[in-house]
Amino acid sequence: MDSQSHLTELGSFYEDSEFLKMLDDISPDLVAIGAPLNLPSGFCCLDQACSCHFSVPNRKGRLLELELAKMGISCFYTNKGSIIRELIYRGIFLSKTLREAGHNVIEVYPHATKMLLFGDKVPPKNSAVSVSYMIGHLTPLVS
Repeated sequence: MDSQSHLTELGSFYEDSEFLKMLDDISPDLVAIGAPLNLPSGFCCLDQACSCHFSVPNRKGRLLELELAKMGISCFYTNKGSIIRELIYRGIFLSKTLREAGHNVIEVYPHATKMLLFGDKVPPKNSAVSVSYMIGHLTPLVS
C-alpha cells in the first residue's frame, strides 16, 4: 500500500525464494508476516527431545499468546507440542533473512486484528460472505 492506502502491489508465492525476490523487486518499507517470528523465552528449538524449556515455570506459550487468550482471542501456542511447528520455523527463517537484508519486519495475527476491530461478529474466513464483509468494513478504515 502507498501512503494514501492504495494497493500498489499484489503477489503470491509458494517458495521462500519467490517471496524474497518479490520483496527485492518492490522494496517495501515494512514486511508483515502472519506467523510466529520467535520462540518462547528459554527455548532454542521446538524439539520434544531437547531439554530447553520455558524460562518462566508453568508457561504454555509466548507472552503475547497468553495475553490474547486473556482477551478471549484464540491462537495456537508456540510450544513443543505446537501443530504449526513448520510455520513457526518458516516465519523465524524469513524474519531473520529479511532483517539481515535490511527489511523492517513485524509479526501479525490477522484473526486477532479482526477480533479487536470488529468483535466476534466477523464471518469465518472460509465463508462465502467473508471477503465482502472484510472489504466493506476495512475500506473506511484505510481510505
